Amino acid sequence: MMDEAWLLLRLMGMQQGPLRWLARLRGVRFMVGAVLAAMSFAFLPTAQLLADESDLTAFGWRMKEAKGSRPLLVIWVRQPDDTPASEIERRKQYYEELFFGRPTHSQYPDALRTLEPSLVQYFRDASSGKFTWRRAGFVGPLSAPVNGKGPADIARLAIAAAAADGHIDFRAFDANHDGIISYEELAILVISNVPNGQTNHFRGKGFPVPGQNVTFAGGDSVIGEGGTFATTAHELFHTLGGIDLYGPWGGCYDMNRGLTLMAGTGGDHMPDSEWIASLDPWHKILVGWIEPRIIPIGMAGSAQLAAQHLAMSSEPVRKRPLLLYDPAKGKSEFFLLEYRTPYRLGYDQGVATSGLVIWHVLHAAGGMPTHLTSERPDCKGAFVQVVSMFVRGAPDWQQGASRAYTSANGDIALKWMDGRDSGVRVRVAPHKPSDPVIDISWTAGNTPSALAPVPHGPIGGRS
Repeated sequence: MMDEAWLLLRLMGMQQGPLRWLARLRGVRFMVGAVLAAMSFAFLPTAQLLADESDLTAFGWRMKEAKGSRPLLVIWVRQPDDTPASEIERRKQYYEELFFGRPTHSQYPDALRTLEPSLVQYFRDASSGKFTWRRAGFVGPLSAPVNGKGPADIARLAIAAAAADGHIDFRAFDANHDGIISYEELAILVISNVPNGQTNHFRGKGFPVPGQNVTFAGGDSVIGEGGTFATTAHELFHTLGGIDLYGPWGGCYDMNRGLTLMAGTGGDHMPDSEWIASLDPWHKILVGWIEPRIIPIGMAGSAQLAAQHLAMSSEPVRKRPLLLYDPAKGKSEFFLLEYRTPYRLGYDQGVATSGLVIWHVLHAAGGMPTHLTSERPDCKGAFVQVVSMFVRGAPDWQQGASRAYTSANGDIALKWMDGRDSGVRVRVAPHKPSDPVIDISWTAGNTPSALAPVPHGPIGGRS
């Protein structure tokens, strides 16, 4: 009984101190039992949480698992121009450090420090140490006729140039010697002096590497010189299975901006910007980097949520998002609740808001989001197709709006995609943006209604 009680208290994110003295007293089994009975209102969802964790895969957990480390080869190609050699050399050193790590400095006080981001550390941080990139090489700049070419052609030119002029033996990356370099065996990041941002051009047949008797069929990302750090991380995450969450491409229905790496990463940001925000919880679940705390609607309770900059090793429970779903509706539609707040020395420093962020998810039959018609018109007055995974912004449950909920919003009504009220009300306790943890509570909710039909099949996304 005592072990179970202790685990329940940890899962709810409660302080351990007030109960430590109980463990030293006689009759501890009786006393803990009394505590549990008195607090059953809060513990019921957590007990259910423990029972439901075997069903994590039903919510997409580890559907596209990424673990360990993967080799990353950087190929820089450019059409010769009048850029000074000194600038080329400066930029190459900058890329080397931005992708694979900055030099180690003496430890300064926090007040004097700034975030010095790198790709390998961003992915290590987002995955809580479960995944990162491993340097396979950096070649270039190599001369190539990239002007006027699309990203797929630039990727082909880059691989051919790396094989011929960069002395890269691609056969060395074919770990199982089957003649095909897969996603797990190598990813390629291509930089060129043509503005770009696109990924995964060789799905299917792949690209035969000229003169090397091996086919590259792994993930590739093509970016332009001067692109933002967030854009580079965004495109590379596509090679792991990520999907775009910024709204229709080229449209004016911007969604989720500043709340996930997979939303828009350009726009007003200056060239070489190192602005960055963390991934959304749905993507972290997809690649197996975090396990949600599952809460079935019908049981009221409360919990604490930790900010993204806190390490999972120090917050193994409170860092995990809450997943609320209705057992009678099924597991294709659910809500993900997390705490987001800026922290200048962490990889969520650029997050757009502070408070409780609520993500609304609807999966199609294949376990991935689908497309739905937008709930409001875009800037041209048209209703557009959007991915059925987006934030619900304060104060009025707005689709894709980048504003978190706080105590000022009072009771937050969770509504289904078809507009029906779940009956659940969520409340956020007062907090400051500097607080590392927030407290939330929720009501039991109503008896569920039938799931609305899904109009389209699952999406993939490549750009």
